[in-house]
Amino acid sequence: MAVFHSLRPELLAHAITLLARQQGYRRTEIADEHGKSFDLKVLLDAWQPSWRTESPPPGMGANSQMLRAFTYCVFVGVWEDDVGFMLNHPDALGPHCVRLSFLMKDGYEAPRALLTVHAAATDMCAFVPFPPIPAILVAAPNTGRFVDSHAALRRLIATMIERVNLVTPAALLMSSGDEPEADQ
Repeated sequence: MAVFHSLRPELLAHAITLLARQQGYRRTEIADEHGKSFDLKVLLDAWQPSWRTESPPPGMGANSQMLRAFTYCVFVGVWEDDVGFMLNHPDALGPHCVRLSFLMKDGYEAPRALLTVHAAATDMCAFVPFPPIPAILVAAPNTGRFVDSHAALRRLIATMIERVNLVTPAALLMSSGDEPEADQ
């Protein structure tokens, strides 16, 4: 039984190939050498073209909409060109257990975007801050190199998985229904 989320590198590579094809390259290696940078919006246009039709979360803007769609792609999957699930998920926690939530407190200096792992069949969840987004993934596309965006994307996804895996044991414990015994 797998306990943690883990990347399926061959499917992430297939998903990256969609971006290379958008720039006219048949292979990622050629795009890495000659292609232009991409940002998260370009990435989502390739991975989940309908993402722009989804409304932003209440009280949030377009960047929140983008982060929510990106989190969905990473943890639930990319369904364009039959990429499918990019991750192996713990047996007790399916792909829809990881979501993006937002803090709504004004003046709060901590990160407002949170990766949330929901326990099965309960309303309980564990959360961890969304990692910082590399500058090249929010810069205007075509201003850098494909290889730099590609590397930044891999690092961001790896960091998201690491952070979710930090709280996965807590979510699994909450889903087990085991209650600590009260002191007598």
